[in-house]
Amino acid sequence: MFARLRMILCCGALCLSTHAVASETWDCTFTKVGEPSNWTRHATIEINGDNLDWRLDPIEMRDPRMSVPATSFHYHILENNDVGTIAAFPEATNEKLLGLIVKATVIVLAKADMSVRMGVVGTYPAQDALTGQCHPK
Repeated sequence: MFARLRMILCCGALCLSTHAVASETWDCTFTKVGEPSNWTRHATIEINGDNLDWRLDPIEMRDPRMSVPATSFHYHILENNDVGTIAAFPEATNEKLLGLIVKATVIVLAKADMSVRMGVVGTYPAQDALTGQCHPK
């Protein structure tokens, strides 16, 4: 009887000590750096465990050849807490046409002011890619 009670208590303690990973979804509007502020775009951020998916809505242009279909990018979360989320997409390759590419695209979501920023750092000058605002869905 005590062995069974001890097993139940151990299982309960294990369940309490294991934290659940809740998923989050954020609805974001952003502008690319260098574009007019009225050229806003839309994306969705989905955070699930150690993964962040950046889902970009289709971008329609006057010239259909310049339009971009809906696209999704996968990032690895480096930090995720109540203050914010930091995720990166690393790349280290040696392309035949482009040569050596060593870089990371980083997304920073500040949950307090709901701002989002994306940039690229690598073996060439760093650059900001976009800035915007997100709201939880």
